[in-house]
Amino acid sequence: MANTARAGARINATVRPPRVPARVQRLRHVVLQSTTYLKTLDWYLDTLGMG
Repeated sequence: MANTARAGARINATVRPPRVPARVQRLRHVVLQSTTYLKTLDWYLDTLGMG
């Protein structure tokens, strides 16, 4: 199905995607918020070897 100028209008025909969880294709970065910044930073550096 293409969206062209010649395509007929869908009057009262709502098109909705299925209600399913989004499929993750790739994870580039994550933002996490913490009230204990230094403690959390130390955990990441120690646990994930990000130091």
